[in-house]
Order: sequence, then structure tokens, then C-alpha cells
Amino acid sequence: WSFLGKDAIRVIFLKPSTGDLEDQNSSSRMFFRRMSHQLKTPLNIISSGIESIEEEHLELHTQTNLQIARNATKYLSCKINDMMDYFHLESENFALNKEHFNVINLLRLAAEIMRPEAGRRGVTLHLDLSDFSTTVLNDKQRVL
Repeated sequence: WSFLGKDAIRVIFLKPSTGDLEDQNSSSRMFFRRMSHQLKTPLNIISSGIESIEEEHLELHTQTNLQIARNATKYLSCKINDMMDYFHLESENFALNKEHFNVINLLRLAAEIMRPEAGRRGVTLHLDLSDFSTTVLNDKQRVL
């Protein structure tokens, strides 16, 4: 580039206007709102299918697998809600729903979801809650 001279190339940095940033944020929120709906619809159908199968007389092994599937769909639904919460935080339109709840059940649910994968990897998952406080004050849906 030396044959063009030292001033031949100039880099110009443009700062986006506030309106451009607002348009981008609005587009992002709309995208995630639509994606949330697109993800939740099949997830709700799967949950409904699991519930209808659970009403049948099933072997214990099948019941256990359905319970794991139901818990996993609840977990995924919570993660989708977390994604939406992120955008509500940015827009300052966010509120926690604080309540007292039994965290033992939540920990058991988490262990139940992770136990099959741990078993596939040769790991035994044991949950010892003997010295654990049972009630916490927090937003239960966001702790999941």
C-alpha cells in the first residue's frame, strides 16, 4: 500500500445513534419472544403427551423414565423463561416473586434429572440432605 501514500487509507468509526440501538434491542426482544413461543409450544405438547401416558398402568421402569422426561421438560421450560427474564432485566421490567419454599424437593428434582446421565458416565449420584435447611426465601421458578 506504500504506493498510495500514508493518507490513502482512512478508517472511520461511526457511533450508532440511540435510535439504531433501540431498534436493535427491540428486534432482539421480538426475536426472543417469538423463539420462546416456538420452543414452548412443542414443549407443552410433549408435557401433555407425558401426562396422558402417565395415566396408564405402566411398569415401574417406564414410570421412572416418564418422571425423568417430565422433570426435564419442566427444567427446559424454566431455562426458556430465564432467557426471557434476561431481556426483561435489560428493559427494567422485571420483578422477583419471592416466596418461602422447600428447597429439599428442588434438590431432589435436580438430582433426579442428573442421575441417568451420571449413571451413563459411571458415576453414582448420592444426595445427602441430612444437615440442610429445608426452607428458603427466593423466587422458586428462577432457582430452577
